[in-house]
Amino acid sequence: MAIFSPEKVPDRSLTLVMQLDVAGHCEVTKQVANDQMRKNLALASALSGPVRAIGPTSTRGAWLPNGGYAFAASCTCQSRAVAVSFDFSPCKGLALRGQDSSKVEMVFNSKDSDEMRLIGDLQPVGKTKSFSCSTSYQEVH
Repeated sequence: MAIFSPEKVPDRSLTLVMQLDVAGHCEVTKQVANDQMRKNLALASALSGPVRAIGPTSTRGAWLPNGGYAFAASCTCQSRAVAVSFDFSPCKGLALRGQDSSKVEMVFNSKDSDEMRLIGDLQPVGKTKSFSCSTSYQEVH
């Protein structure tokens, strides 16, 4: 299922009704698409992409229906903590949602699970878009 606004209209409300094959009455639940839900949907989208290794991280990313890009990572090094800087400045036509910077700093602790974390929810800011990310990392003592 994908819900998007091809005209990129901000703050447009929508109604989604999912009818399951059930007998009797179903309770209706309304949910406002808040920031946390948006991040969860971006992470779910990123996880649909192929796995790629970048330094000490395993990454996944995917294009979004609005022309943006969702990017997630986990640390493959389980023996030590690693600080990773993800730099999205090589991207064209994309910017991190809600941030003035093009960099995201993330510390992966050795005790962290290898679950993917959302690193970047990039929104479209130009007609021509390309995704690229550079990283630097160091051990945390």
